[in-house]
Amino acid sequence: MIQTFDKQRLTKNLESLSANARIAFAAACAQRLAPTFRVGEEAWNWSGLSAHLHEILNQCWSLAQNPDDEAARVGLAAIDVTYLVPDADDSDLGGYRLFMFPPIGTLEPAISCAIDPTAERAAYTAQKEYDAAFGIADWGLPASSVWKGVAAEEAIAAGEQRLQRQRSHPIVQSCLRFQQESLEFVTKVNLADHQVLSSLQKKADDDGQTFLKIAMELYPRREPTTS
Repeated sequence: MIQTFDKQRLTKNLESLSANARIAFAAACAQRLAPTFRVGEEAWNWSGLSAHLHEILNQCWSLAQNPDDEAARVGLAAIDVTYLVPDADDSDLGGYRLFMFPPIGTLEPAISCAIDPTAERAAYTAQKEYDAAFGIADWGLPASSVWKGVAAEEAIAAGEQRLQRQRSHPIVQSCLRFQQESLEFVTKVNLADHQVLSSLQKKADDDGQTFLKIAMELYPRREPTTS
C-alpha cells in the first residue's frame, strides 16, 4: 500500500505528545538528512560544515531531553543556518553539490520546533523532509516537457501520473516509513533518558544513510567544471 503524507493527521497525533516528543520527532527528521549534507559539502570541497550541522542538531536533541533549558533555546535562536551554505549556488549541479540544500530546508524548522515545540512546527519539519524526498524522487524521472498541441485533459493526466510515480518512489516511501517509526518511538519511551534519545538519534542517522544511498543512485552525478 502506498503511504501518503497527511500533515493534518500528523499534527493531530503530535498534539497529544509532550514537548520532548515533538522536539525529538522534528530532530529525527533533520538528522536523517545529515549524511546527504555531508556529501554535498564534499562536492563543494568545503570542510567543517558537517561538524557545525551536527553541533546544531545536538543542541536540538539536548532540548528534546530538557525543553526547559532556556540557555539552550537562546543559543539555538541566535543561529543563522545560512552560514552552512556559504556562497553556494543551488543551480550549480557539479558533482553532488545540490545535496547541500534539502538538509538546510529541514534543519531550519527543526530548530524552530526545538525553540517552540508546537505540534504544527514538528509537523512542518516532517513536511520539509518529505518535500526533500519528493524532490529527490523527481531526479530519477525523465525531464518534464511542455506538450504542444496536447489537449488539456491529456496534459493534466500526464502530470498526475508523474506525481503518482513520485509519491510511490522508494525514497518517498522510505521517508514516510522512517517518520512513522520515529513517531511511534517517541510516543512510547522516556525521552528524559539520554540513552533513549541517543538511540533515536543514531537510528535517524543510520536511516539517513539509506536515504543518501537512494539519492546517489538517482542523481546524475556531474563533475564540477574547471575555470
